[in-house]
Amino acid sequence: MKHKKNTRLRHKLRKPRNTHKRYKKYNRCRTRSQRGGWITREQVFKTVLNERLDAYKESIPSEFHNYETFLNFYSVYGASDLEHVVCGNFSDGDIRLNENTKLSTIKQLLETLKKTQELTNKQTQVLALLNNPSFKNKWTNDFVISLKQSVDVRHAKISAIEIQKRKELAARDS
Repeated sequence: MKHKKNTRLRHKLRKPRNTHKRYKKYNRCRTRSQRGGWITREQVFKTVLNERLDAYKESIPSEFHNYETFLNFYSVYGASDLEHVVCGNFSDGDIRLNENTKLSTIKQLLETLKKTQELTNKQTQVLALLNNPSFKNKWTNDFVISLKQSVDVRHAKISAIEIQKRKELAARDS
């Protein structure tokens, strides 16, 4: 019996000799921190929010009867959700729609919870806020949208300053 050669192996492409990676993957966060770092929108959001919260300690809006009520509402609302809305690339109309749905779902959850069991003091304060008809508009326009606008303005200023510094450094190095 005559043995046939395997002709497919002869035409198959060879594996390259250097299979190991020569260069590390570009890690944006690592290089940013080495160079001095870009300031992200989330970092600007946290500083502006802390400034707002400090201002709210001094003069609380009329909807929130005291600062504790505001903190209770903020904890129920969720800091990560607020950060997502403010730092995201949403228009004012999208933010209004998102806020209306978010506040109505919180209200529905509290009302269904009220039917099954007794609400705590925090939950009753939040439900009383959500039952106030003018609260939704004031929260959306006065707090969330104005917070987004101030974060956008401050981030644009900081980014412009950083870009200017980088241009100066590049011009000096050249």
